[in-house]
Amino acid sequence: MADNSLSSLLAWMKEDTRLLNWGLVVAFDRRKANLLIIQEYIQRFGTGSYFRVTGEVPIVENQHMEYIHDFVLDVPRLSFGSADLNDSKAVLTMAIMGGRQFSLKKEGGGWKADRVEEIDPLQGPRLYLDLLLNQVPGDVEADGRVMLDLSKSDNFHLTFSQTAQAQRLGGDYFKDLFKALPAEERTYTLGRIQPGANKLMRPQSFELRTQARKACATDQEGAILALVRMMARNGGNYPGGGYKYLIPDDASKDYSATVLFDQNRVAASVLIAEVANFFEISQTDDFDYLFDESGKFLSATPKSGVLHAPAVDEVVVVRFSDMMIEVDLKIDQFQFLATHPNVFTVELDAGKLSIRWTTSVESQSHLSVLSPGWGSSGYFTDAARYH
Repeated sequence: MADNSLSSLLAWMKEDTRLLNWGLVVAFDRRKANLLIIQEYIQRFGTGSYFRVTGEVPIVENQHMEYIHDFVLDVPRLSFGSADLNDSKAVLTMAIMGGRQFSLKKEGGGWKADRVEEIDPLQGPRLYLDLLLNQVPGDVEADGRVMLDLSKSDNFHLTFSQTAQAQRLGGDYFKDLFKALPAEERTYTLGRIQPGANKLMRPQSFELRTQARKACATDQEGAILALVRMMARNGGNYPGGGYKYLIPDDASKDYSATVLFDQNRVAASVLIAEVANFFEISQTDDFDYLFDESGKFLSATPKSGVLHAPAVDEVVVVRFSDMMIEVDLKIDQFQFLATHPNVFTVELDAGKLSIRWTTSVESQSHLSVLSPGWGSSGYFTDAARYH
């Protein structure tokens, strides 16, 4: 039986909003994130942008060093065994797939190989590091990529030696290396948060956090959370210990992501888009938006736009008692402005959307009535007012 089924998650979400004052919360699990990293890593073999490292790692200054030659690092893999929602660290592991390692000792005036090891993909060393997701740039307008940046990392250690000190020194070597690498070699893109066309649903920035599937260090499953600020939002609170894991685990399903959004904003954005089409406004940017101090949407009013009513010039047949009367109707074209003198307004109040608009316009009309049964005809002209 699932511990975190879809039905239990939906029931939890119905109790209260789980956005924590963010505009959008996105969760995607580490399995799919790792697949994206693998795909990008495979593509890099064609450009030579994968990791192949040769260098010296001093263990004891001028006495002992480990010389690594042609170390080939496998694709980075995420795990979340000890993930904490508040420190946003994920463990990244990279296996050494091939190469040679020389343990060198200083003797006399030169270095002597004390040990030479051919790296085996199954039993080779591994590089571990803490990925600092909270240091990833989160400006949607500038870039918007949700990415892993290996230079934003800490707590490196390389298991190429039995001693903790040597493992730390090996890790420090790679820490310095990653910081010096060009961006195309040290970053992996998991996705992109794009501005989009609808201003009300336009993200401004985001922060990344991690979430373990279970509070158990032996379970490496987990998710990356993207906490997104929308227009006028200052940002929200960070999920605490009682915040449920957002990805369902139903046995017969393979859920990999969850998106939480503000239903009021979504509904308002759809209505505003329809209003823009109604008034022939090309951009939803051409609205004045009003929010409260917390960033909650209150209303939107168009800054331009017009509703056109075409001119009328036709003969209409009207039945009057036992007679059929022909009416020659002519009405000049007229138009309703969305902005003046009465502004069209979309408002949100108590979770309900409403439209407020009272307007009128005057237009010349000409009406000719022909009544052959009466042996006479007549017409009148007036300035009609339409609401």
